[in-house]
Amino acid sequence: MKGIIKKRYILLIFFCYTILISVSFARPMTMKSIMDDGIIKKDFRVILSLVIFLLVLIAIEEVVNIIQTKLFAELQNKLVLKLYEKVGRTLFRSKMEYFVHNNSAEIVSRLSTDIESVSSLVDSNIMYVFGYVLQIISGVAGLFIINWRLAFLVLAVVPVKYMLICICSEKEEKTMEQWIESSADFSAWLGDAVNGIREVKLWNLYGMKQGELKRRQEEILHLNKKSRLIQAYNMSGESAVQGLAIAALYGIGGFLICRGQLTLGSLTAFISYSNYVINPISLVLNLKIIFAKVKPSARRLKAFLKTETEKGNGSDIREMKEKLSFHHVSFSYTDQPVVEDVSFEVRKGEKIAVIGENGSGKSTLLSLLLRFIEPKEGAICVDGTDIREYDIEQYRSLFGVVNQEIYLFEDTVWNNLVLGKEMDAKKMDSFCERMGMQEFLGKLPRGYEEKLEKNGENLSGGERQKLSLLRAFVKDAPILVLDEATANIDKKYDEFLHDLFINDFSDKTFIVITHKTENLQGMDRVYEIKGHVLREVCSKR
Repeated sequence: MKGIIKKRYILLIFFCYTILISVSFARPMTMKSIMDDGIIKKDFRVILSLVIFLLVLIAIEEVVNIIQTKLFAELQNKLVLKLYEKVGRTLFRSKMEYFVHNNSAEIVSRLSTDIESVSSLVDSNIMYVFGYVLQIISGVAGLFIINWRLAFLVLAVVPVKYMLICICSEKEEKTMEQWIESSADFSAWLGDAVNGIREVKLWNLYGMKQGELKRRQEEILHLNKKSRLIQAYNMSGESAVQGLAIAALYGIGGFLICRGQLTLGSLTAFISYSNYVINPISLVLNLKIIFAKVKPSARRLKAFLKTETEKGNGSDIREMKEKLSFHHVSFSYTDQPVVEDVSFEVRKGEKIAVIGENGSGKSTLLSLLLRFIEPKEGAICVDGTDIREYDIEQYRSLFGVVNQEIYLFEDTVWNNLVLGKEMDAKKMDSFCERMGMQEFLGKLPRGYEEKLEKNGENLSGGERQKLSLLRAFVKDAPILVLDEATANIDKKYDEFLHDLFINDFSDKTFIVITHKTENLQGMDRVYEIKGHVLREVCSKR
């Protein structure tokens, strides 16, 4: 079906080109006849009939131009959509490491700029090039039909224009590469500054940040000015060459008319045909400058699409039948280990806790478990199989996670709770009742349909944490991972949740990271990570 649509578009565009070229070839000849056979011979009937014919040609040309523009717009939209689909597949599957080294503002700015730049390859100006080539051919044919000597004068302009464009395109490519890099750096810097706005205010960094913003923008604007000047030099040079060529045509053509070797109508038609050659040649040759601007974006987009992504397909896994186990797992970001030779297991239905000081490696253990990073040594297994062998989507479906750093989407409460899962309100109400959240949700003006601001900024820290907890239980996954999940919740509700987890969720496996000693009661085992090494400190067995 897609192939048929592409062929249909190509055929329609080619058909439009055929009509336009036929019309563009006929118009100068019609004006020649109006001049020589109508005006000079003073035959009004000929003038009237040819003028009507000329108007019909103009009407046909404009209608076809509109149709062609619509076709080009649809083609460009399809390309943009296809590029975003490809980018999305890579972006959402990229390893977490990519997002550590690139902030969100930088990623969005770079990708949107590159897609916009690459998609310009199929905008109307570029796609008309094929038509311009045909127009040049028809123009050259018309020139030689009228006067072959003058035709060579027009063609002599081409190498001059080509040399001018070659010089400008080389400079434009270098300038564009610098502009893209500077723009990406600025977006990254500004995103970092906005994310750290509290520190900017607390440390009175207004002047410093304002000065840096001005300096960075001045650099970008200087490159933008340089790019515009290159284009201006190119256009001025082209206009000068074209003006000289037209002046020469009028001078030589006037001389030939005076000698009776050329008619006034022929000169008029010749100059029209020369415009068919000179103007489109400029546009065709200017592709070199356009490609010079697009090439840096195309290279970056191509490099991004090769970004290492998470391994997707693998063995099926729908549940944990027996146990999850770490076997001599070690991991380090640099030469210094973050976790070293970690071995432990969690049996189905067990509830274990991991304690340790900040920076001891607790969150790294969770990242390893959830396959955001991979062990440098050792293996993590579920039911005896390395987790890297499982389908990643199915594997992560085993876990309901409440992270220490909560993120809520700019959407309704309902959509943040279900996250694409099909669920009726009655079942959701039962989850809320079981977790004692009816009062909290009842206070929201629109209930489930309450719209959250970015990352739930219109909620308190405790309310955001409650929604995050409810979201994890709504997922109804067999393994629940709670990373400081009740840090911002009042003591009474924390005690209620702890009792609920220990006594009412016997079918769930819990992995809890906490600083609260009261949350260790009822746990099957407690592990402490110290000096990057994990050891068992308490067990019911």
